[in-house]
Amino acid sequence: MKNQKSSNSLLMITVVALVYILLSGCLLRRPEPPSSSEEIGEVCFYQQLGEPLHAQVKTKGCYSTRCTRQVQKVGSLIIDLENRAMRFTASWVLAETSGFPIGCTDDCGGGGTIDFTIETLEVGDWSVYIDGQEIGKMIFPSGRMIERQCLSP
Repeated sequence: MKNQKSSNSLLMITVVALVYILLSGCLLRRPEPPSSSEEIGEVCFYQQLGEPLHAQVKTKGCYSTRCTRQVQKVGSLIIDLENRAMRFTASWVLAETSGFPIGCTDDCGGGGTIDFTIETLEVGDWSVYIDGQEIGKMIFPSGRMIERQCLSP
């Protein structure tokens, strides 16, 4: 009787260990090492009535929200008053993760955005640059609402 109980206990421990090994080795993916995505996909501008102008920089690639982790994001905006230019730079470090148990999504929001608030800006035409390359011009009125407008390289 004692041998049968210890045999059943040993069998149960073996089954639990085997299931754990199978689940951790086959079903769960370990995150890949971080990779850098330094290209800006687009710059968008918007402004609500009575608020400052907002600029939002987004990554170029499509990264799943469920399967991407933002390790680091850094951006800068230089307002060149003399030349009426906005100069954006940005860099992201992203890591791919497992979407277990649901899987990845096709939403492209995993790369994230970098947001800027521009308190004062002269009315008129402004050149917009990404990493030193001009991507277009925008006309910014003062104190008016601006619907979301985007430029991309």
